[in-house]
Parts: sequence; C-alpha cells; structure tokens
Amino acid sequence: MEPVVESEEDLDSSVKGKQAELNVLGKLLEKGFTIYTPLIDTGIDCLVDVGEGNYKEIQVKYREDSPVFLARKFNPRETFYIICYLRTIRSEDVWVLPSKIFHEMGEPAKTGKRDYIRLTIGKPGSESYEELRKYRDNFEILLKGATPEIKRAVQQATKRIEGAHLTSTDYKRETLHILEAAQGPLKAKEIVDKFYSAMSPSFSPADRAILKGGRQRWDETLRYVIYGFLKRGGYIRDIGKNQFVITEKGKQLLAKY
Repeated sequence: MEPVVESEEDLDSSVKGKQAELNVLGKLLEKGFTIYTPLIDTGIDCLVDVGEGNYKEIQVKYREDSPVFLARKFNPRETFYIICYLRTIRSEDVWVLPSKIFHEMGEPAKTGKRDYIRLTIGKPGSESYEELRKYRDNFEILLKGATPEIKRAVQQATKRIEGAHLTSTDYKRETLHILEAAQGPLKAKEIVDKFYSAMSPSFSPADRAILKGGRQRWDETLRYVIYGFLKRGGYIRDIGKNQFVITEKGKQLLAKY
C-alpha cells in the first residue's frame, strides 16, 4: 500500500490550525486556568479544570479572514465548548461558545460522506455577529460551575494581566465629540490622532499593550468602534473615501453621554 501524502496546502492548514490551538491554550494559561491536553486525538483539544474533579472540554476551530467555522457533527452538552479563532490581517478574534449555542445557530453541512455543523458568525453589525458578541473573548464563561478557588485564581490572573483600561463608552463619546467639534469631515487617521492627543494622558498600561496585530490596544479598539459600531450603527457616515461626519443620530447619542 502506498503511503498517503498530504499536499502542501493540507500541511499548511494543519500547521496554522495547530498554531491557533496553541495560542488559545496560551490564553487560557495566561488567564489562570489549569488545562490538560490529551495524548491522542479524541476531538477534544484540552480539558479545563473547574475544580472537584470536574472539567470543561474544549475544541478549537480556526479560520482565516472569513468567520465561518466547521465542526464535525456532535451532540451538545453542558461541559463542551467550542472556541472559534479568527485571524485576519488586522487582528485576531476569539469566541468562546457553549456547544449548545454553536449547534443551535449552526446549520447542517456535508463534506464528502461526513456530516458537519457550519456556524457563520458574520461581520460586525450583522444579526448573527451581534447575537454572538457576548461570547467574544468571554473566557470567564468557562467558570460556570467552577469552585470558588478556581474562580478566584482566574479572576486574580485576569486582573493582573489586563488592568484598568478605557471603556467602550469612553471611545464612543470621545469619537463623537471629535467629529461634532470638527469644521468638516475627518479621515480615520485624523480621528485616531485627535483621540490620542485628548485621551493619551488617561491611558493605562493595558491600553498601551501591543496586540498581536501590531497595534496598541487603544488603537485597535478605537478603529473597531469607528467602523464596527459607529458607522454600522448610523452614528457617523462617510462622505467621499474614508472621511467621516457625525449624523443626527450620533449627536443624539452624544447628548445622552
């Protein structure tokens, strides 16, 4: 029998998938979780210890650019979670999904003779994305049913790593204020520069932390707020190429802030 030879594309995909898995395991360790990895491939990438002999089963799914994830057909259960890891040119995003949610929001799919479940998270502003937003970077959901000792260890580790940082409201309010005060439309880079001038004295080490995409946390978060929330929500609009002005809806939101 001739050996099965994997194509270069298959190997590349396998390597990237393993890298994503290791990145997720690293995030779990950073956040204070105790994890165990199986010696053989069982479809479970790791177990997360939640105390008193109980564990959460984790399966990591990786995609590049398109937030569409495929999992072998499974029966959902309370202790089983699927972590969806998306890498784009600009950022890396993670959703920690209970298997029940993945199963309910996914749709049946078939590859060859195998049955799968396909979950489309979608782009920011889409119905599916907004419904799944609460699971983005929500590693704390794994603490459901954990012992007080486990919860305390994770909370202390998370506090130590992340520290205090600007809130979503801070970003929205200041961006709207910048556009309202402007004499005309502003490019995204101009908004970023003005935001930095106004808010940098308030930045914490967590805000200045360099993310894997190469930008500082405040910069990455601000760009998400501009494109993913304010523009898609109709609070600002672009006129011409990448030039923004505040809308009446945005002025109303700013008044509330």
